[in-house]
Amino acid sequence: MHHTAIYRHFQSIEEIALALVELLASELRAELQLAAKAFRGNTQDMIRASTQHYFNYVSEHPLGVIFCAREIHGSLPSLRGALQSMLDDFALDRAEDLSKLGKNDSLPNFETLLMLTRLIAQHTLFAALDYLEEPKDRARIVEQTIIFVGWLIEGANSSSNPNITQIPKA
Repeated sequence: MHHTAIYRHFQSIEEIALALVELLASELRAELQLAAKAFRGNTQDMIRASTQHYFNYVSEHPLGVIFCAREIHGSLPSLRGALQSMLDDFALDRAEDLSKLGKNDSLPNFETLLMLTRLIAQHTLFAALDYLEEPKDRARIVEQTIIFVGWLIEGANSSSNPNITQIPKA
């Protein structure tokens, strides 16, 4: 294959990068949705299952994950926007999944869950880099991520933490 053949399908490197992000995001989103549906028990079970599925995906797609982590602060505004949208979509999916469990578990309101899942999406993107770089520490990184997510969600529960009042509006 000639090195310029790809430009028959894409106009620029930017278009190629955006197509890659779309592919990676749709694959991972589908994986995480399956994990959430499979574990409808309680919040901790869903957190554990989703986190494990995420890191399994990271293992299977290391170059794609590294690309996303590197380019989320890269020089192409459209790519940064697509990657941020990807994280926002992941956050929205997880907030929706958690809010469905909220009927069984005592969880924060949806707005709070969405803010937390945005933080979690950002954290796990960069935790993936550690996971890839330190194979001997993978189990510890997964477990720490599960604990981190659980603490964020439990700590934000306003019924168990009376010092939290309202989320500041953007």
